[in-house]
Amino acid sequence: MNKILITCVVASMFLAGCAERQIRLVEVDKPIPMCPKPPTVPVCEFQVDHLTPSDLKDPGKVGAAYKYDMTCLRAVDRINRMINEEYLKTSQNFDAVNTEIDKSFKDLKAKVDAAQKPVSQ
Repeated sequence: MNKILITCVVASMFLAGCAERQIRLVEVDKPIPMCPKPPTVPVCEFQVDHLTPSDLKDPGKVGAAYKYDMTCLRAVDRINRMINEEYLKTSQNFDAVNTEIDKSFKDLKAKVDAAQKPVSQ
């Protein structure tokens, strides 16, 4: 009786080792190279919009408001141009990087697909 019990236990251990191995897939997002977000640019509060009808009769006040607005707009324009120039400098090599990332993920997918195929024993 003990020999039959031992034989059954050993046989079940061997059969348990023959079970198909399950592979759990985990989806990984592909990295996308990108530039950081732009810096905060000051917003102009236009003095012309705050002129009252009585202020419109005074050419000096109107001129001062327009001068303030143009000075602010020129400063913001200069800042925006500098930001655009920096983005142009940092975004030149992304095509090559994207190609390399796509190739790496294609190779990785081929390896995962090959690993998932059942192995004949």
